[in-house]
Amino acid sequence: MKNNMYTYSRPQPMEASLLSIWGSLVLVVMGASLHRMGPSFQRSHFGPPLALLGMASFILLPVGETGPEMEMHHSLISSLPWLVTAITGSLLVLAGNPTYWKTRPGLLLLGWISICVSWLFILSDTDSSSMRNALLGLWIIPGIILGFVTSVFGIWIAERYSGIRGEASPLTDDESKLVSSILSRRLGGDGDGH
Repeated sequence: MKNNMYTYSRPQPMEASLLSIWGSLVLVVMGASLHRMGPSFQRSHFGPPLALLGMASFILLPVGETGPEMEMHHSLISSLPWLVTAITGSLLVLAGNPTYWKTRPGLLLLGWISICVSWLFILSDTDSSSMRNALLGLWIIPGIILGFVTSVFGIWIAERYSGIRGEASPLTDDESKLVSSILSRRLGGDGDGH
């Protein structure tokens, strides 16, 4: 006797537009992951082009998408003006900051102007109800500050009363040779410690 309770339905192939959306997001994540490997890995050079390819395909390729992907795509596309200005401004501020190089007031000024423009984009794009919700959400800031102050105070107490431990013993000759060999290989030596 056959049990007709369960019927097999063949899985439908993913539409090309949906595949391009999710594939482009995967490319962006892969590019960011490769870029985060740092300059000591040759693979890190493939990160930025891969992420840019993913962003370009996300913006240009999807046509006729439907469902939640359509809403996500339109939401991210409408956010591009303030995202681009905010990211550009942040990078300019970091480049002009004296922490990394000598102070560059021009870059700092351009960066802060770009960040302010991104806020203007955000404020002009929101309606009064979402702005009211955002202002209500600002009440979490005192809680964040309180948690931060508590954390700093706890670290200060731990550092103050933990005491100073003795210095570590110096490296032995074998350990010094090993460290020198590793550093010379990493910094472009011949691999033999020279």
